[in-house]
Amino acid sequence: MKSCGGDKLAWSLKPGDKIARKDLHNEFEGSRQGGMTSAANQTEVFLFTDKKIGEQHGYFDGWQPDGSFDYTGTGQRGDQEFKSGNKTLLNHWISNARVRLFDGAKGEITYIGEFELDREAPFKYADAPETNNGPLRQVIVFKLWPVDKKLQPLNEVADQPNDPTQGTSSEVVDLERHNVDAYSVSEGERNQFAERKEAKLVKAFFEFSRRNSISAKRNKIKITGEKNVLFTDVYLPDLSLLIEAKGTPTREAIRMAIGQLTDYRRFLASADPNLQCAILLPSKPREDLLELIKFAEMTAIWPEEQAFVSYPREVLQQTADQAA
Repeated sequence: MKSCGGDKLAWSLKPGDKIARKDLHNEFEGSRQGGMTSAANQTEVFLFTDKKIGEQHGYFDGWQPDGSFDYTGTGQRGDQEFKSGNKTLLNHWISNARVRLFDGAKGEITYIGEFELDREAPFKYADAPETNNGPLRQVIVFKLWPVDKKLQPLNEVADQPNDPTQGTSSEVVDLERHNVDAYSVSEGERNQFAERKEAKLVKAFFEFSRRNSISAKRNKIKITGEKNVLFTDVYLPDLSLLIEAKGTPTREAIRMAIGQLTDYRRFLASADPNLQCAILLPSKPREDLLELIKFAEMTAIWPEEQAFVSYPREVLQQTADQAA
């Protein structure tokens, strides 16, 4: 890569070429950290993908069977939004910026090639955990096509989807303790400090379970043909109880929880035939919503004094009594 004509820079890397990331930024400037950055002259958008590092933060990038490449947007905590790098990538057609994809995020990186967003469906939303298998949040998954249709996945970055013959898999994993109970969010021009109510609720429930010798885990689900991994909020194996937490006892939140639990149960019932579902809420919902939960053949759980109570099944009290 050589400077030519003042601020204009010529691109000389070919797919498969290796370069130190610092040298790339010495030439084009832009942030030396993060998965997305732009050249100082805004003519190039740089994307960096690293399977080992990315999956720790809920990023599941990779080649798809149709020859496209799924790339997860930027933002490690909370729902991802179309701002900063995500907005720049979405608008690369408008700004006439070229999108360059690299394998690796630091040190020596490998140039994969030039890509462009799918014109009809440039992105989709997906559920993914926060850093280190944290709470589920909504991420943006961009659909990229190589400009050179003959471009083949490099060995270092080729990532085939789940083998359909292997079927969906699930496993029980530890329930992480989350020490961060709040985070800053930006909604348009309005900045606010929002409590991570669901994380606090799960943390409190985890402590209650530990005090009462109730084993608290969670489920990790990989679905055939999908890159993203699903994580349930809480699973009590001794009770065969699957729990989805919501930070508010509203109709919208409860309806969403019912749908999520129904989806999870499809994949987990074979491993736990007695599996039941419950919705963990910060307070007792009103009677109509309790009846909705009961009609869905699920259980509501909420904190009361130093414990948790449930309706219509008193499963937690029964278990605490047995543990005592």
